[in-house]
Amino acid sequence: MNILKLRNVTVAAVVLPMLVFAAGCATYANVPAQAGDVASNNPDRGNVVNVQAAALRAIIEAGPLPSPVTIRLAPGTTPDSYAQALTRIGDAVVKHEGEGLPVLDVHRVLIRGWVAQSDIVREAGAAPGESSAQLITTYLRWRPFTGWFVDRMRTWRMPVEEALIQSRREAEISISQ
Repeated sequence: MNILKLRNVTVAAVVLPMLVFAAGCATYANVPAQAGDVASNNPDRGNVVNVQAAALRAIIEAGPLPSPVTIRLAPGTTPDSYAQALTRIGDAVVKHEGEGLPVLDVHRVLIRGWVAQSDIVREAGAAPGESSAQLITTYLRWRPFTGWFVDRMRTWRMPVEEALIQSRREAEISISQ
């Protein structure tokens, strides 16, 4: 390989990752914040909103959920970000809670470059005094030109609080690889 080709390959190897990071495609985010982290914790950041919208849309499409459903994005999300998410999710949702409507509540979003994970609690209309809440963990990937998509989902078959703890443990191992 001559020197000119080697120099072009080297320049491309250095410049391409810089362009990807500058464009905002690759991010590092924890919503909500974790103790001692250096990640972005802004729930209104574009990729955080997009990950939540893709995850919620996948859960709604997978069903079975009556339409419409109520969504709760990560705490601290502004009305503008809700509007962005609603346009990406579709007509099957309402932002504010309605009586008897099922609720999809985003508890956590982790983004590591082109891989993301979100924990969403699905609360179905149960009889008074009964809990029918269930944790669904979505595993997402980012592709150029198409954006975030759900690669797989996991519905936890245990109480939500236990499932959230287990999902956090799993994320510490799998998402950091």
